Amino acid sequence: MFCLKGFSTDGEFSSLRTKGSNRPISVIQLMMDSRKLAKSTPVRSIKQFLTPIKRADGAIVAASPHDAIPQEDLQFLYDLMYIGETVPFPKAIRLLRRKHFPFFYDPHPWVTG
Repeated sequence: MFCLKGFSTDGEFSSLRTKGSNRPISVIQLMMDSRKLAKSTPVRSIKQFLTPIKRADGAIVAASPHDAIPQEDLQFLYDLMYIGETVPFPKAIRLLRRKHFPFFYDPHPWVTG
C-alpha cells in the first residue's frame, strides 16, 4: 500500500525513498516504474494481452488476461477482427489507439521488435 505524494524537492524525495516498504511514493517514481515495466514487457506478451478470443460460453476474453486491459477494448478488437469485414491485428490495434486519443493524433503502428 502506497501513500501517494505529489511533486517534491530533492531533499524531500530523498527522505521519501528511505521510508521503507510502506512509505509515501512520488508521482515521478510511479511514472518511472511504469515506464520501466512497459519497456521490459516482451511484445509477444503484449500481443497476448490484446488478442481477443471467444470462450465456449460466448464471453470475449484475452488470450492471456491482464488487469490493465478493459473488457470494452477486448470487445472492440474482437468486433474489428472477427465480425463483418475483418481487420488484421496491427490495424485493429491502431484503430483502438486512435479511439483513445484525439482525432488529429496519429499513433505509431504496431512494431513487433
